[in-house]
Amino acid sequence: MLKRIFIVDDDEISVFLTESILERHGYLNCVKSYLDPIKAFAEILQTLQESSDGHYLIFLDLNMPIMSGWDFLDKLSAYEASLKGKCHVVILSSAVDGREIARSSQYPLVLNFVPKPLDPTAFELILETLQNNGALPAGKS
Repeated sequence: MLKRIFIVDDDEISVFLTESILERHGYLNCVKSYLDPIKAFAEILQTLQESSDGHYLIFLDLNMPIMSGWDFLDKLSAYEASLKGKCHVVILSSAVDGREIARSSQYPLVLNFVPKPLDPTAFELILETLQNNGALPAGKS
């Protein structure tokens, strides 16, 4: 079961669109959005370390000032052993290129790479992948 969904994106319109898709699927009550990736990293890491149950999903933009999505993933990777199986990252990016997709696959916490804006079909595929990984019960969408 998804305990919390985090959106880390410096673009307010993209956050709004992502929240809209999540709301349509009944997940808005567990969403926390961040425009500041540094604040997001600190608060998400604290939440993940304090929780021993549930699954967490992070929608992460790559192109952000101060801390890029790659920087965020590098920092999160330091905690990979304790987060594996409960923290799943979906990269949301407007710049979809093969090199970035290949690079994202080097991070075990990355579940998927999705072009912006998130659409209902992409979110349904993410839910299906989470079901296949045991993070969601079958039939929850």
